[in-house]
Amino acid sequence: MRRALSVSVTFLIAGALLNHCAGQDTSLTTFIKSFRHSFFRASTSYLSNDVYFGRRDSVSIPYITPSIRYYNKSGIFLNADASYLPTEKRIDAGTIGAGYIFVANRLDGEISLNKYFFNNQSYNVKSEVKADAGAELGYDTGPIEITLSCIAGFSDATDFAADIELEHTLSLLNDNLEITPGFVINGGTQYYYDAYYRKRRYVKKRKGIPDPRIITAYTLDPGKFRILDYEASLPVEYDISKLRFSFTPVIVFPVHPNTIVRTVQPVGGNPVTKIFSEKISNSFFWSLEVSFKF
Repeated sequence: MRRALSVSVTFLIAGALLNHCAGQDTSLTTFIKSFRHSFFRASTSYLSNDVYFGRRDSVSIPYITPSIRYYNKSGIFLNADASYLPTEKRIDAGTIGAGYIFVANRLDGEISLNKYFFNNQSYNVKSEVKADAGAELGYDTGPIEITLSCIAGFSDATDFAADIELEHTLSLLNDNLEITPGFVINGGTQYYYDAYYRKRRYVKKRKGIPDPRIITAYTLDPGKFRILDYEASLPVEYDISKLRFSFTPVIVFPVHPNTIVRTVQPVGGNPVTKIFSEKISNSFFWSLEVSFKF
């Protein structure tokens, strides 16, 4: 699906299942149809907060992400990026990926593979995902494009996710301006989220403040497939020659909170275990990208 979610969802159209990364090509099909030669696209994007399938850390994670992408006229593409976390002054994440895109009349689709790299101090909810493989198929009915996507994500165990997206593109100013309102339903398993709770959520040192307690946690039933969130977005893109300016606001409505088992071991005391339902809430984030095609 075409959304700006995640840290480095850079395998082009299928960001909703990845994540999210900011600044993907929402009009990639148009590019493939219009340009019958190979090209590069270099970009820099800003993401206000990283949200993945409606889940986010308690601390905002804004990313500045330079990226480079190569599109071959055959449909093969390559991509690489690195995400800088200004609040922590470090490179927090990176991605390298490859895939294949096809367009046939009203159908378009892609398959892709991505390898992720996260800083060992990252508290991104996706930070235990090592790699993923995805596929999507879209059909343009005329007024609405319907896209079905599926993905397998690899962390401590294999997650499976799927989504359905509905969107409509408005082209203005001689097709230089595109506005694409969209709505997405995401579902999947959450072994990656369980790994985040086990290894990242309660690390002993975050933002330089040590915690003398030992806190461990995990989620119940991470292998259960469920609806995770609903998302509404309004990507706006404007092309000036080889430059593209993109702005994407997204509203996220998470559902089905996880059950968390948390144990706190105080210094010199007995451990206390608590089982509770995590607090989830609606969120808003946005991304801004400037890219150059050559």
